[in-house]
Amino acid sequence: MKIVVFITSEEDKMESIVDNKNHTSQEKTDLLNLSNFVVECHPLKTFDKYNYSVIFARKADMNGKWKWLYVRHKERTTYETPGGRIEAGETPLEGAKRELQEETGAVKFAIYPAFDYTVKKPDAYGVGQVFMAEVDSLEAIPLDSEMAEIKAFSNIPKHMTYPAILPVLFAKMQEWLTKNTPDEYCDLLDASRNPIGKIHKRGEPKPEGTYHLVVRAWVINSKGECLITRRCLSKLGSPGMWETPAGSANAGEDSCTAAIRELQEEAGIVVKPETGTMFHTERTNRAFWDNWLFRHEFNLADVVLQEGETMDARAVTLDEIESMIQNGEFVCNSLILNLLTMVC
Repeated sequence: MKIVVFITSEEDKMESIVDNKNHTSQEKTDLLNLSNFVVECHPLKTFDKYNYSVIFARKADMNGKWKWLYVRHKERTTYETPGGRIEAGETPLEGAKRELQEETGAVKFAIYPAFDYTVKKPDAYGVGQVFMAEVDSLEAIPLDSEMAEIKAFSNIPKHMTYPAILPVLFAKMQEWLTKNTPDEYCDLLDASRNPIGKIHKRGEPKPEGTYHLVVRAWVINSKGECLITRRCLSKLGSPGMWETPAGSANAGEDSCTAAIRELQEEAGIVVKPETGTMFHTERTNRAFWDNWLFRHEFNLADVVLQEGETMDARAVTLDEIESMIQNGEFVCNSLILNLLTMVC
């Protein structure tokens, strides 16, 4: 994806979340000459080594609408995304988390790797990874931060620090979000798991204090093997990691039906409701998670991977899953695995 146009949008007239009105600086002109740069976007993990992390962070406003958070450097009057150089020993994700906290004061957020990018000019070449973050809560920007202000916009700011780069990355982020947030709806629940009579569209901010239902399907055969699948690298959250088939329940769908559907969609395995037992449920800050055990004879030859969702499948023992959890390869925690072991 190469830059071919220069794009700007009108600045929102929202109040700054944090605003230092008394700053003094001289705006740097011609920060990046459009004609000298070529910006290209690439699939996630195209490269082995990265120089920069870039974060498109969004937060719901008082009306429940997503707004993009941009920051202003103390020495500039233009706005940019949070981000910066990845430090020695950091992964791109670790660098992104650190930069987001240092530059915005974000204290509670979910962050996902989205895609890679390169910036080329005659005398320089940079490689970075772009992340999308959903911010739940903010504190004041740290005093030692390079940033003076954080401000919310509906689109991209009119006055950009990097006008040759931001429009390209923002357009790619919109494309990525469209692919990763299909038109799916779920029932909203209160803190006691009671339906509140409203449905919620995936990808939109949930009202404060509401939850939705997520299910996991653990399938174990008579050999004691568990079916696990690997998330596609383009998945929103934990790309490339192993897990049991899982996903959100659709509006009007009960927990067991959702678990059976997710298993069939992500792995092509069909089980009967009577073979299932829900052995654990937990509440996180966003959802209720139901864990289902299905006793079913499966073969890897029967597995049909879902395009865009799963990229591999394995049959492993619970001990092997424990090792994968300890190595950071598996999306789950040891507590749930221990409870599963007790009911097997």
